[in-house]
Amino acid sequence: MGVTSLTYSPDGSLLLAGSTKGIIRIYDTETHEILHTIETHWRSVRSLVFSPDGSTFASGSRDRTAHIWDPATGELLHILRGHTDGISAVAYSGDGSTLITTGRDDNIILWDVETGYHLQTIEAHRDNVSSVVVSPDGKTMASGDLNAIIHLWDTSTWTIKQTLHGHTSHIYDMRFSPDGSFLASAGEDDTIHIWDATTGEFLHSITGHTADIVCLDFTSDGSVLTSGAWDASIRSWNPVTGEHLETITGHTDVVISVTYSADGSILATRSWDKTIRLWDADTGELRHTLVGHQDDVDIVVFSPDGKTLASGSQDNTVRLWNAISGEHIKTLRGHYSYLISLAFSPDGSILASGSEDDNIRLWHVATGRYMGGFFEHEAGVETLAFSPDGTLLASGSRDDKVIRHYISLIEMFVITPRSE
Repeated sequence: MGVTSLTYSPDGSLLLAGSTKGIIRIYDTETHEILHTIETHWRSVRSLVFSPDGSTFASGSRDRTAHIWDPATGELLHILRGHTDGISAVAYSGDGSTLITTGRDDNIILWDVETGYHLQTIEAHRDNVSSVVVSPDGKTMASGDLNAIIHLWDTSTWTIKQTLHGHTSHIYDMRFSPDGSFLASAGEDDTIHIWDATTGEFLHSITGHTADIVCLDFTSDGSVLTSGAWDASIRSWNPVTGEHLETITGHTDVVISVTYSADGSILATRSWDKTIRLWDADTGELRHTLVGHQDDVDIVVFSPDGKTLASGSQDNTVRLWNAISGEHIKTLRGHYSYLISLAFSPDGSILASGSEDDNIRLWHVATGRYMGGFFEHEAGVETLAFSPDGTLLASGSRDDKVIRHYISLIEMFVITPRSE
C-alpha cells in the first residue's frame, strides 16, 4: 500500500495524505499528530484538494466516488456518486462553491459543495480527455480528447461555447497564449492548430514536424510558440502568422518537455537522449547543453527564482546547474538508486531529493553540501512537499508512510569555508 497524494491546507497547518487502499490521514503539521484516519473509500485515493478557504476538502477515488469532508472534525459531509469509472481529479471553483470532478468515464461533473447536489454532468467527450487548460483570466476552459475534439467551456456556466474540429488524431497538448487571445493545440497528426480563444475560429495550422508533437509552450510575452516532438526537434513559430521562425536541433531522441523559467527568459528542454538543453527564450539561441548524467533524466525542476536548475537521473545522481550560464555547479552523490522526486524549499536555499533507495537527502544549494538525511521509509520516495514556510518537509512513499520532517532538527553538515 503506497501514498498516492499529498496536499497542505492553505494555511499550512494540516497535511492530507491519500493511499492506494483508500485511506486518508489528516496530520497536524506542528505536532506531527495524526488528527483523523478516514477509511470510507474502498479503492485508491487519486486526488485530494482543499477548498480555497480551507474549510472543506475533497477526495476523489478509483471507487468512482468523490467525498467532501470537514478537515477540523474529519466528518464526512457528502458522498458524490455519478461517475461510472474511477475519478482522476477533483478541483474547486475559484469561489469554492462548486466542486469539479473528472473521471475515466470521459465525463466532467459539477457539484454544489454546500449541499452535495449534482449540478451538471458534462458528457461532451466520447474518448479519454487527454489535455485540459484554463485561460489566464479563468473564464474559459479548453478540453481535448483522443478523438481529436476540443471543447471551449464558459466556466461561469460550464456550458460549451464552441467545439473545435480540425485535428485528425489524438490531441496531446494545448496552451493558451499569456494574454488569453489564442489557443494552440498539437497532437499525433504532426500539426499545431491556432484558434481564436474567444470565438473558437480556426486561424491557421502550423506544419513542419515530421512526427507526433507532444509538448508546447509560449514565451512569456506570447510572441513565440515553441513545440517539441518525436522527431527530436524543437521548433519556434510566430503564433499570429504561423511563420516558422527557427528549427532547433541537437537532441537525438524524443523531446518530451519544453518549460520556461519563471521569468520567461530561459527555455529548458528535456529529452530521452539523457540531456537537458537551455535556450535563450528571446532569440532561440542554444545557451548550453547540460550533459553529464549517465542515464535517463527523469525529473527537472527550477529553483523559485529561476536561477538554478536541478536534475535527477537514473544514474543515481542529482546535478545542479546555473540556469543562466548553463554551468554545471555540482553533482550531488549519495543515493544508491535512481531519483524519483526533487523539491526546492520556498526560499530556494535547500534541495530535497527522494530516491528508489528509500531515502531522502537534503542539500545546501549554495554550496552543494550534504546537510543530512531522513531514512525512515521502506520503499521509494515518490513525493516531496515543503510547507509554505519551509520549516517542514512531507514525504510520501510506496511503503504507505507519510512522514513530516522538521528541517530545523536535522543534524547539519554544512561547512562554511574559512576565509583566507
